[in-house]
Amino acid sequence: MNEFIQRLKSLIGEKSWHRYKRVYALSMIASLLETLSIAAIFPLVNFIGKGEVPFKLSVIPLTPETLIAGILSIYIFGLCLRAVSVYCTSRVNMQEGYGFSARIFELYLKQPYDWHFSNHTADIKAAILNDAQDFISFVMVPLGRFISQTTLVFFVGLVLVFIQPLATFFFCAILGLSYLLIFRILKVFLKSDSEKQIQAHAERHRYSSEALAANREIKLSGLENIFSQKFMNASLKLAKASSQRSLYTEMPKLVLEAFIFILLIVTLFYISSRNEGQLATITPTLTLFAAAGLKLFPMGHLMFANFANLRSGLPLIDKFEALMSQFTVSEAIEVAPILANELRVEDVSYTYPGNTVQVLNHVSFSAKLGDRVAIVGPTGSGKSTLIDIIAGLIQPCSGCVSVDDHPLSATNSISWQKQLQYCPQNPVLFDQTVTQNIALSDDGNISEVKAAASLACVDDLLGTYLDQLSVGETGKKLSGGQVQRISIARAMYNDVSLYILDEPTGNLDAKTADRIIGNIFAAKSSAIIIIVTHDLKLAEKCDIQINLENNSNK
Repeated sequence: MNEFIQRLKSLIGEKSWHRYKRVYALSMIASLLETLSIAAIFPLVNFIGKGEVPFKLSVIPLTPETLIAGILSIYIFGLCLRAVSVYCTSRVNMQEGYGFSARIFELYLKQPYDWHFSNHTADIKAAILNDAQDFISFVMVPLGRFISQTTLVFFVGLVLVFIQPLATFFFCAILGLSYLLIFRILKVFLKSDSEKQIQAHAERHRYSSEALAANREIKLSGLENIFSQKFMNASLKLAKASSQRSLYTEMPKLVLEAFIFILLIVTLFYISSRNEGQLATITPTLTLFAAAGLKLFPMGHLMFANFANLRSGLPLIDKFEALMSQFTVSEAIEVAPILANELRVEDVSYTYPGNTVQVLNHVSFSAKLGDRVAIVGPTGSGKSTLIDIIAGLIQPCSGCVSVDDHPLSATNSISWQKQLQYCPQNPVLFDQTVTQNIALSDDGNISEVKAAASLACVDDLLGTYLDQLSVGETGKKLSGGQVQRISIARAMYNDVSLYILDEPTGNLDAKTADRIIGNIFAAKSSAIIIIVTHDLKLAEKCDIQINLENNSNK
């Protein structure tokens, strides 16, 4: 159990674990008060039936009324405390559940760029949106309930042992062994169904992400039914695993309910046979056992259900431990050198993780402020990889990138990226207005937005009805050329020393492309501009051409 607790603490953190311990302790106190209210029934019935005073108070005269009032006070106070405990537990569970998924999301975003090469986005989405909540629902919530219910059952059991030790031991032994036997039979199935649920969640996210991202291609290729069927199969797998897990946790109640009823009758018959003719004597005991049974049987079943949920939650713990072990803490804490004169790429080579083919082979060039650099070459020659290295997104396998003779590395990449702007080959717009997409902010400087939009020839969209509406998911409401120009404007919004443009004119007509490039060269004349392009006419306008087909430069 200690190992299990340590695993939970390492996942949710010390601070969160202390919050859970406080609500667990509160629920244990509430359970203790419930036990006291149950235990008080015995002296009450004994007092009423036989007139015997169980204990004397010097201040308050003991009557049936005062005893009933005392028991009710304890019971009501226990219920109030239980209500507070339920509220606090629910609040902590919700906060920690969504907080846990938020921490996973934050860690995911902070991973190095090359980490994403070997991890599917849909699997991460499933972990964040489904598995994190299931971790709380099937691990942390059942753990708290199990602790509370175990506390109640333990103390009620002590009361029963004090009144009828033999019958209590017999009853608890039979009940405990029955649940233990059932759990040993079902634990393999619980774990298997939990693993199937995790897999089905991931499949649903994968199929839905791929289908929604490629909606146009799917429609034109007539693949709607294929993707719908894949999603349906994953959904049916999820439904089957979920229903089976629910059945495994509820089935023992149906079997044991009849068994316990028979056992209770036999026990009461045994007690009454030993006290034949003394109904008044055994009435308090019978009443106590009846009241305890009303609590113990539901609690016993809930203990089993929560313990079964804990068992089925083990694959979730395994999954998050494996995921956390892949996450790396960013080492980019150093300050990068300021680009004041020259950017140099020296003998850079790169091979993607898991591959053997070298994408870049000993590439070298240098550029000074004011230089325009064109990177050309056939598809797959490593043009985008080279600019990813220059931007500090990935680190070269050999060679280095230096700024004014100071090498860049993973430790100063975040600081370095503040000195550059990047326009990707396949830009993604957010579901906001044109102005917000250019400034990447809700309160961007309007005059600077207009200046950037003018450079990218997208100022015709500003101030129009289009700028009052969102551009749609990934810019679906705009044409490819409009999306491209907004992405260029976004890169031009801030004044920096280095601009990296990956195929910036790919979706533009020749006239618009010439106008935009001319605007950029004129407005950013003191910066280094690196352009990846297949357009040889554009490359000829640059001061330096890097041809990755044969790693030559001019």
